[in-house]
Amino acid sequence: MTVQRQAQFSLEALRPMLESMGWDVSLRETLEASYDDGEGAFRFVVDKEGRAYLRRTSLASKPQGKMVHRAGRTYAVHSETTITKSVVTTLNSVTTFDATFSEMQSLARITPEDRS
Repeated sequence: MTVQRQAQFSLEALRPMLESMGWDVSLRETLEASYDDGEGAFRFVVDKEGRAYLRRTSLASKPQGKMVHRAGRTYAVHSETTITKSVVTTLNSVTTFDATFSEMQSLARITPEDRS
């Protein structure tokens, strides 16, 4: 997905906002944040032009595990199926961040019809 470039965006202003919502935040050339809500994991990235990327990954079904014995060795084999949703936009200002970020999270959440 391609999102238009904007002028310089204040990543430093987003850090305390995200941290106050419980996100783990790292700030370097880009702002990267992560959050696990118990049903899935979010990863949020924003660059200096305000391009914002949110990805949510959750399990589509219960993980399956089994023990396999081959050639005298025992292996634990684990498999799971995940659903990933990505939402991309451009942040225009810090003052509209809360509403935009809330909408991004809403769009990224997995709904029952997504599981079929």
